[in-house]
Amino acid sequence: MKFGNLFKNILFILIFFLTITTNIFSQNYYEDSYDELKDTIFYPLVDHYLGERKNDSVARIADKAFDFYFNKGDTNKAMYFFNICTYYPVGSGMGKLLMPNIKKKILFLRQHIDTMNVHYATLLQIASFTLKYDFKYFLAQPYMENAVKIYEQVNTPALHLASAYYNLGGITMYMQEHYKAYNLYKKALKGFTSKEKVANEYHETIKQHDVASTYMAIALAMKATDQINLELAFNKKALKILNKNFPTSANTIGTTINIANSYFTLGVYDEAVRYADTAEKYIKKYNYIDELNYFYYNLLSTRAKAFMKLKKHTKANNDFKELAFQVTKHHGSNSPMLSGAYMLCGENYLEANKPDSALYYFEKAKKQDPKQSRTNLLIAKTFAKKENYKMAIKHTELNLTTYLKKESLISNNKILVTNDFLDNFNQYDNLFYLAKYYFLLYNQTQEEEYLNHCISYSILNDSLIRKHIDATLIGGNDIDLAEKYHNIASIGINVSYQAFKNKNDEKYLDYFLNFISKATAFKLNAEVNQVASQYRSKQNSTKQVELLQQIRKLENELFALTNSPDKEFEKEISEKLFNYRIEAYELSYELQSNTKNDEEKNVFSEINYHEIQKQLKKNEALIVYFVDDEQIYSVFLGREKIKINSIKSGRKFDLTLENYYKGLKTASNNFNKYASEMYSYLILPFENEIKNIDKITFIPDGKLNQIPFEAIVCSDNENFLIEEFAVSYNYSLFLWLKNRKIHKSTENHSFIGFAPVFTNFNKKIKQTNSLSYNSALRSSYTEIIDGNNLKPLQYSETEVLGIQKLFAKNKMKATVYINENANELNFKQQIKDYSILHIATHGFSSRKNPELSGLFFNKFELNNKIQDITNDGFVYFNEIFTLETNAELVVLSACKTGTGKLTKGEGIMALPRAFIFAGVPNLVVSLWKIHDEKTKDLMLDFYTFILEGSSYSEALRKAKLKGIKNGELPIDWSGIILIGN
Repeated sequence: MKFGNLFKNILFILIFFLTITTNIFSQNYYEDSYDELKDTIFYPLVDHYLGERKNDSVARIADKAFDFYFNKGDTNKAMYFFNICTYYPVGSGMGKLLMPNIKKKILFLRQHIDTMNVHYATLLQIASFTLKYDFKYFLAQPYMENAVKIYEQVNTPALHLASAYYNLGGITMYMQEHYKAYNLYKKALKGFTSKEKVANEYHETIKQHDVASTYMAIALAMKATDQINLELAFNKKALKILNKNFPTSANTIGTTINIANSYFTLGVYDEAVRYADTAEKYIKKYNYIDELNYFYYNLLSTRAKAFMKLKKHTKANNDFKELAFQVTKHHGSNSPMLSGAYMLCGENYLEANKPDSALYYFEKAKKQDPKQSRTNLLIAKTFAKKENYKMAIKHTELNLTTYLKKESLISNNKILVTNDFLDNFNQYDNLFYLAKYYFLLYNQTQEEEYLNHCISYSILNDSLIRKHIDATLIGGNDIDLAEKYHNIASIGINVSYQAFKNKNDEKYLDYFLNFISKATAFKLNAEVNQVASQYRSKQNSTKQVELLQQIRKLENELFALTNSPDKEFEKEISEKLFNYRIEAYELSYELQSNTKNDEEKNVFSEINYHEIQKQLKKNEALIVYFVDDEQIYSVFLGREKIKINSIKSGRKFDLTLENYYKGLKTASNNFNKYASEMYSYLILPFENEIKNIDKITFIPDGKLNQIPFEAIVCSDNENFLIEEFAVSYNYSLFLWLKNRKIHKSTENHSFIGFAPVFTNFNKKIKQTNSLSYNSALRSSYTEIIDGNNLKPLQYSETEVLGIQKLFAKNKMKATVYINENANELNFKQQIKDYSILHIATHGFSSRKNPELSGLFFNKFELNNKIQDITNDGFVYFNEIFTLETNAELVVLSACKTGTGKLTKGEGIMALPRAFIFAGVPNLVVSLWKIHDEKTKDLMLDFYTFILEGSSYSEALRKAKLKGIKNGELPIDWSGIILIGN
């Protein structure tokens, strides 16, 4: 997240607004008891002056009434009268004048009565509220905390106690103790939603307002901790209440704007514009522009940023100009707040590639508010655009000093992780850009000093971002974080590569490996490591995994209900999902707070190449890749050798890669040419190192995730790579190393296979020649007929039965489920106790929405009714995460099971990731459609070689070599790959 001070100020203003629009104490408790005040001396005066809104007169009566009743010995009534007569003047801005008198009453009462009293606690709360109005939060907090302690120990009405929790939560938010504030708001919500009776319909309406306000406040706490999906959910809960009961209120408009802001942060820019438009319509309809000017600022800035992302720069500029006009109108032309409007306008020009215009507005912003640190970062970006890296560094360092002292940063490698998520994200930006600019400056000058600075900032940024991932499993915007880390790693890999080349120091090699390992599957690495973290208690770790499973199960149920008319059931599932996400959010903080030191907060283990080499056999090697816009970085790791390499990629490489892939799919005459060129890019740099190697595990990155390496043609003998080596793949160096240490027995194999077959439809294709026949089948057989029936996989039954016979022949346990028995329920219940799981079915891979990917089974029905909505015949991506399996190997004999959405910093979002999370170390998957007859033959050969004693990678290699010998095309064998060890 990239928030300037304008938006941070708006966040604080929203907190402040919420705390003054909800009662300082429960009106239900105090005002319903107005009868206590109906004496003949003071009540008529109070009633009169309140009606006339003469709060100064009400304040004077407070003292007289207090003295009168206290002298009579009626301390309860004395304090009651003082509180009710002081509350209204404080709420109308007279708190500063009344504070000395309030303090005197507090001191006096401590000496004369038992202060464990609801009315006394309310007096402390009024004192706190007065100090908060004066922005003295450090002073206000102790008063409110003491008030709450008293309320909790005496017989305080639930609504009154809820108000106190709410107000303490607001002050705590100002103190940037966001999770503590969240827990206070949670207590407040419990009180406001209690069944405590209210006096009348009016107070029931007030109670609903308090509930909505609390939802809004919790949403702000979610925003401050980067839980944007939860922020959105809480704001929608608030808006539902507000639209029903207070459609014209400021809170309704404010919440609508907050929802727009959430959608913007989540990257759903059209929805951000839509909600902003709705809010603007009501602001103008009810003439709220002047009254709710801060809300209007938020609306304009959010919508303008959304327009900017949608490339609608003219519309964005119109909103920025309107923002500047409104700020000037309400705060004058010298207002520091104008800085925010100028910054946004400059960003719009920068996004439109107009750096001179951008710089003009950034300079205006800096002049308007010299204390605004983020302006320096934007000016730095503009100078970098102009390739003036010294000026870019100068302004970025000016910005960084807001968060870290430069001296300790470089010399002592000290990291500051604050309680403020927004500050931390700004630190990531600062450190990343400093590393980037120093590296670009080094490239310009070749001065060693700049390279050293770049290394320092890269390592520090890596440390900071890794220590701050405290909720990876339930995520804030963890995919965004993966992309951010990929960008950081790009700089780190560049600079550590260059430093190693210059200095030949092993530490730079380890830096290189750590960056390249985490950058290739950032989120998956963190998820797997977080589940297995040793510093977490077994109970909490198990609980976190269970919550993740429940969350993904419910997400799946929602997908299954997408076209269902049963909206009530959908609402019930949504509410359950919401509650589980909240529980997971709370647990993530509990786990974080249980860590004893900064090292324990790291969700990644450090990697060094000696440790990797120990895990390698003499005849095997790893080759790891990292792809950025201009270079392909790679590292060869053998038992005794290590080598790193860099080669320019660019458009020429992209064309080679594209032609290689197309050549595979079409069996073009030029395929060998492109396959040889791929060898030059990816394998040739390590030609000497692979001479005595039999097996290579490739860890690809970016575009390389979408291609098989085994069909690459060796330049010296024109053999396919698979003819020279056994080939396997992995998602990251970290995962390879982790799985390498998992020792599951492979001596006594047990097999379970599923083949739904789908016999409802049959399509015959006239065979002409081998290539056209296979191509026709490949293009047609996975189609879905009339939205329900899948084309049959007639050879899948032969496939699993043939494999079963192989195991039976070797006297090994083997079970198969075919046709209607290959249903989803049997799949989930029966796979736990088998070492090899084989699924011969149709697969679906969604590049746009990976969570919709999955595997087809038959539906489990009883009396023609599906018994469980999740057993609908399709196992979704998210469901696979929750599977209970001890499998050593899973074979997905289905189409495109290894493909999915390519995400920067994360790799392919495909089905194997879910099986890896479920604990499966080895998977065989497909990269494209392969005819099931071809698949059947290859799979039978694969298992034959396994049962003869070959490793998985060697068995798959032998099966492919047999296919090559029989004249099979690369498309028929290279797309089936092994991920794992």
